[in-house]
Amino acid sequence: MNDGKLNRFQIFLFILLAFSLPLSVSLSETFYFLAFVVWMIQIFIYKRPFRQTKLEIPVMVLAAVYIAAILFSPSPSESARILKKLILFGLIFLLANSPEAKAARCHLINIWLSGAIIASLWTMIEYIRGIPRADLGFFGCMTFGHFSPMFLGVSLSLIGLENYRRTSILSALTFIAGVFALFLTCTRGGWIGFMAGLASFFVIKRKWLFLATSTVALILIVLVLFTCFPKSRPGKAVRSLLHPFDRQVPRVAGSNLKRWYMYKASWEMFTEHPLLGIGPYQFEAQLPNYLPQEVKEKIFKHRSFNESQSIYFDYLSAMGIMGFSALLFFFYTIFRLLISKYKSCNSAFDKNLALGVLIAFISFCTSGLFEQIFHNSEILLNLCFLLGLVL
Repeated sequence: MNDGKLNRFQIFLFILLAFSLPLSVSLSETFYFLAFVVWMIQIFIYKRPFRQTKLEIPVMVLAAVYIAAILFSPSPSESARILKKLILFGLIFLLANSPEAKAARCHLINIWLSGAIIASLWTMIEYIRGIPRADLGFFGCMTFGHFSPMFLGVSLSLIGLENYRRTSILSALTFIAGVFALFLTCTRGGWIGFMAGLASFFVIKRKWLFLATSTVALILIVLVLFTCFPKSRPGKAVRSLLHPFDRQVPRVAGSNLKRWYMYKASWEMFTEHPLLGIGPYQFEAQLPNYLPQEVKEKIFKHRSFNESQSIYFDYLSAMGIMGFSALLFFFYTIFRLLISKYKSCNSAFDKNLALGVLIAFISFCTSGLFEQIFHNSEILLNLCFLLGLVL
């Protein structure tokens, strides 16, 4: 296969990858692997240039901390599973170093948004069928709830874009369907992440009147759900937010209190192992040792969890201050690069896409306060895809 045919094959793989990312992790990982192989052939056989993204150093720092944490883990072979997550970061360089992908990023975003629309509609169908938190087949509501704030942020910034009518229409449809589907999932971390992204968008755009109006509307919606529909799923979710530690409120014991005790346990693990933590994938085995007997019986029902329900507490407990610092360095670098890209872009499409990915990343980091989504392959692949197109 010559270089021209290889380029066309790579574009075809990118199209399949972009469409499958919001829908199926198994399909997207398959296309990602094939595209990565093609990219390696182009780099080493056809001597394609390797363009740096300025994320190389943060990734290497993160990799070094991962390896150190694995070596000092009580079970190194079990902890080594975490390295798969680093491999997924290769998608950033795969897309960033492909001239064809850069030239076709508008087309790829359109395809990605089309997949997001299908994911949103599928989530609504599952809800109507009585499966509000399905985790099989296409993205279930639980995964969708934490993933949707990312494509909502991107679509929000591309609505009404001049000279890009198809992108604008797809963005509007994505936003409408996505907001409704996110509302049905009752994923509070997703809600909070979306609101953080929405507020950030209007602050950056300096649309203060719309921000104030949105805030008032949100408060009114919460009050309506809390008072008029207290037994509905959204009503119960709102009530558990307003009364986070009241055990008489549905979902509190099953969600809020579990998280609270896992955060406390994570902090205790960190204080006992401050440098490199207890080791990746050791949380499930260690958690029962940090819970009172009554809590294990009444709150956790003698069950354990494989990670803390927070990106930040999970890194503190699993990899200590070194892992936590490496993570913050990585996030800070992404923020700095996205802001710089947004300020320096001249074309309207590039500028709005950079803003959309920035908003998506803000939503991701905020939602990560309440869920360990940084180790979720579906969400991580989509994040890498967006960063790869922009950086």
